[in-house]
Amino acid sequence: MSAIGVERPDIEPKATESLEAMYALIQKLIDAGHAYATSEGDVYFDTASDSEYLKLSSRVQDDDDKLQRVESSSLKKNQADFALWKSVKDDTLTFESPFGAGRPGWHLECSAMIEKHLTVQGNEFAVDIHGGGADLLFPHHENEAAQTRCATNHSLANYWMHNGFVNINGEKMSKSLGNSFFLKDALKEYDGEVLRFYLLSTHYRSNFNFNTEDLALAKKRLDKIYRLKKRLFGLAQNYRCNRV
Repeated sequence: MSAIGVERPDIEPKATESLEAMYALIQKLIDAGHAYATSEGDVYFDTASDSEYLKLSSRVQDDDDKLQRVESSSLKKNQADFALWKSVKDDTLTFESPFGAGRPGWHLECSAMIEKHLTVQGNEFAVDIHGGGADLLFPHHENEAAQTRCATNHSLANYWMHNGFVNINGEKMSKSLGNSFFLKDALKEYDGEVLRFYLLSTHYRSNFNFNTEDLALAKKRLDKIYRLKKRLFGLAQNYRCNRV
């Protein structure tokens, strides 16, 4: 990341270091009537209690695809309800919580960590920008937005930015296809600034089609910009000398 000119973040919190914040967020939702515990020790968010649920992703309540993306359980009030805490009764990794042994729901972690580390009390939004892949709009971001809104009375983000995917020579990048593109490999042949210039050449919402030919062209375009800059800078210097 440093090689392509990306600054390090001020904080890099870990989910395992923010469990107390997660417990507090769950309890707020239960106390406010937006969440409920089941007899099995799970805690679910009650989507019917949130009048703005699905507003972010612009879906409808009876969308079949929506139900397919959410884990089904006979203990839910509604099949669209999602887990805030999942009980675990086997030998896998668990945490002791006020709700029993288990693990936090996938959507809960981000909301709790943002609330703990980034939110300024009194602001209308917890953070200005929240982003991720286009596939996270639903259910992940929709559920994050709902639980934060209902627990804190402020919105999670002012702007939601969803980026497209990386394709390799026209195919979706995937470990299973064995066509993954690693910056560390490209950096062996190209300067980090060339890679940054190439990666920024596509609008963030569009799919990015990586191929070595376009990367080589990006280097030529960047070289051309620097040659122009050198010429302009030299002209500016000469102009200042003449004026003096």
